Order: sequence, then structure tokens, then C-alpha cells
Amino acid sequence: MRNDTSKTSATLPAYALFLRIRAKLERTIIGLDFQGGVTAESLGLDPQKSHDLMPSGDIFLTRVLTALTITSNDAILDIGCGKGDAMRAMQAFPFMKIDGVEIARDIAKIAHRNFSKLRAKRTTVFNVDATLFEHYNNYNFFYFYNPFPKIVMEDVLAKICRANTRGDREIVVIYNNPVCRDLFDEIGFHLLGRFDDRWGNGIHIYSNTTNSQILTSRIS
Repeated sequence: MRNDTSKTSATLPAYALFLRIRAKLERTIIGLDFQGGVTAESLGLDPQKSHDLMPSGDIFLTRVLTALTITSNDAILDIGCGKGDAMRAMQAFPFMKIDGVEIARDIAKIAHRNFSKLRAKRTTVFNVDATLFEHYNNYNFFYFYNPFPKIVMEDVLAKICRANTRGDREIVVIYNNPVCRDLFDEIGFHLLGRFDDRWGNGIHIYSNTTNSQILTSRIS
């Protein structure tokens, strides 16, 4: 979902209107399809293992990325990337790679088509179950927009930790709508900061190191 329906959404009518108008123009003129939510059931996914898809590449994510030290040596993976809206926002930053993992085949195809139309050269969308993905070692930044429940999140976080085989690399996680935030304490990640998001649920920044300097400005 990437939205926690137990909380009241922040009312941002002007911004919501802007997003709707932009999405309509993009579909009509360029043929892009980044917006619009999709339910897990409609995709044939088990709702006990996958949440609904919602776009999150908004000004709130951009503010978070702006507050981080990002270089051309960094690579980010959007886990549960949907149509790629967050990945599009990441294109404005100097990541070496901006990749995504999406379990739903039809949605992964839409994401791939979007980035082909944008001629994005740093981006690959992998149509695979995140628990089966085998290349977490290629990334040091990870983004989640509450893509799945705790039982799956636990498995994916364990794979990310195991991929850091030497244990000397900083791993940074951007967790939008951090429903499973207790898992990060359990595996030894450290909360660096909290940022606002569109819905009022917040975006958390985590690191596997205690002396991280990745966050240049702190909001809590």
C-alpha cells in the first residue's frame, strides 16, 4: 500500500489536484502511467503477503532524498516499486543505479515502459518476488513504501543484511509509512531521522551504523 488506512490522510487538495492534472497530461501527451493505485487482489496477489500499490514519488520523498548525502558511487533499490513513481523522483539524484523490484508482472511491464519512454539509462525493473531476489549486494540504499506485511518484511531485511557479507558497508533504508519499524530495532538498525509524508504517517531513515553521516539535515 502503501498507505496505512488506520491513520487520517493529510489534506493537501491543491497538491493532489496538481498530481491528477500532471498524470492526465503525461498519459495523454507522453503515454506515461505512474499514478493510480492498484489493489493486491486485482493483481492476483495474496493480500497476506502483498499490500496495495500506490505512487509515492512526491515532494515529500524529494525532501528526504535532498537531505541525504548521495554520490555517483551509490545505488538504490526500490523494493515493491509499482509503476516506478518513486524511482522517477530518484532520477534527480546522482545515484549510479536506480533499480526496482516488483512482483506483479503487469505492473513491472508498466514501470519498464515508463522508463523506456523517459529514456532512463540508470534504471532496471526486476519482475521478481523480493524474497527471491538475489542481488541485494549491488545496492547500499533501499526504499520501501510499505509494500508488504511484517512476515515478508522480516525475510527481505534479513536478505539485505546477509548480502552485506563483509559487514563494512553502510546500508541506508528509506522507509515510507514505517508500519514494521520495530523490525529495524530487532536487527540492529539505527533511526537517523523522521520526515513528514503526504499522508501523515512519516518517512524514517535508518542506517546499519552508529556513526552515520549520511543525513545532512535532521527532521524529527
